[in-house]
Amino acid sequence: MLFRTFFALIALAICGAAVATFAANIPGAIASVLVLAFLKARLLVLDFMAMRDRPGVLSFTLFLWAGLLLTMALARSLILPAFT
Repeated sequence: MLFRTFFALIALAICGAAVATFAANIPGAIASVLVLAFLKARLLVLDFMAMRDRPGVLSFTLFLWAGLLLTMALARSLILPAFT
């Protein structure tokens, strides 16, 4: 199971790097890279932190934390270019 998750993480990282390279400052591309980052965080929390089979609020809180950070990154990328 961890090997499959590891290869999925590698594939998501390569896809994110490719999108970030070819579409530099397009808001849709930035959003798609951040969605890929959230998917990677989800895989890390569920599989590498072994929370897939455990009920509780810790995994939800980790997803919420990742979503909040990625939302702030998207807001920064949308607001900051207006001032440059």
